[in-house]
Amino acid sequence: MEPLNIMHEYVLPKQFRFFGILALVFAIIFFTQHINLFGFLVSSASVFLGALMLTARYGLSLDTSQKQYKEFVSLLWFQSGTWKDYTGIEKIFINKIVESERMVSRSGAKFDFKSQSCQAYIKFDDGQKIELDSDKSKERLLARLKEYNEQLQTIIQDNTI
Repeated sequence: MEPLNIMHEYVLPKQFRFFGILALVFAIIFFTQHINLFGFLVSSASVFLGALMLTARYGLSLDTSQKQYKEFVSLLWFQSGTWKDYTGIEKIFINKIVESERMVSRSGAKFDFKSQSCQAYIKFDDGQKIELDSDKSKERLLARLKEYNEQLQTIIQDNTI
């Protein structure tokens, strides 16, 4: 059976991913203006950096046939991580997470931004817990968890109620 690959959040924040898009656009514009070896080298470096910024993600790979899992970082679609063995999966559980962020302006005004999301964790028989997936919508998360559970064959416990 093929391992279950789940991509988590991006390594870099949105602002850096925006600069990655700008680097790709810069590469196209620069190469069209400088069609020579220098233009090719600068554009290639810019495309490489832009692609790195856009594809850097965390993830989890579960191989139920080998009873192994790997938490990895994916850069340019290459995964870096080590496989770890587990004896069995006890359950999948979902928690509601409230995130709060405080922004302070130059004048000293403070603004608090709060958001809620649901995070799913997988708990192994030895008590270790790792993040499985997350989403702002509980319904979308549950739909994905049901797909994962076809391969994992465990119970899903909802702690958000």
